Amino acid sequence: MKFSARRLLIEILAFTAFALLVAAGALAWRLSQGPIDLEMFRGQVERSLQEARGGQPVKIDRLALEWVRDRGRVEAVARGFTAMDKDREVTFRANRAMIALDAGSLFALKFKTQQLRLEDGAATVVRSADGVWTLADMVIAKEPDPSDKPFDPIRDIAPIALIVNVPNVLVINPALPVKSVDELVAYAKAHPGALRRGSWGPGTQPHTIQSYLAKTRGLDILHVPYRGEGPMVSDLLAGQVNMTIGSVTALKQH
Repeated sequence: MKFSARRLLIEILAFTAFALLVAAGALAWRLSQGPIDLEMFRGQVERSLQEARGGQPVKIDRLALEWVRDRGRVEAVARGFTAMDKDREVTFRANRAMIALDAGSLFALKFKTQQLRLEDGAATVVRSADGVWTLADMVIAKEPDPSDKPFDPIRDIAPIALIVNVPNVLVINPALPVKSVDELVAYAKAHPGALRRGSWGPGTQPHTIQSYLAKTRGLDILHVPYRGEGPMVSDLLAGQVNMTIGSVTALKQH
């Protein structure tokens, strides 16, 4: 019988493909019966996640292999997931975490994390010593370093021209028994926490001006932000808020 290297190669490939199909079918059948326990690998997966997080520790309560329907693939699923910083303070936790592992690393039994998805949990916003703010290991803000570019807005910026002038007015609900700013301040001091001031969002002119007034006069007035000037004015007229600062254009018709 004549030996054929090509035929041998084809037979090896066919056998390998058949073996993979059988293994995949067996795995699919087993997963249909329920999750496959992976507790014996929990320590290795924790170390893999810790390495991916730059040495910050991770704790997994239970680990199993499951078919994740919304992703259409098999993933390691942690039931009870806790992530900590280097001081072992909890930064985020979840009741369920899907861990996608690198397939190549599994053959060498060296687990390498590719992706982590969390469900049903809570996270803490953390600020590092160098001014980096993170939420669940994701950088959400970074404070500028003032030493990088020394900048004085009073010294380094010069006004060139007035582009727009938008007059704002302080208004109150008629039910409030005051007729002037001094009477408003006196009433707010006599009734701390009783008044509500509206704005169309944090950082807007109504918010900053009223906050300045409250801070400089020592007033305790609750800030109520709205999504736009229209809803704020409507609630002012209805008495849901007692006062606001708004544009003449929006307020003169009332």
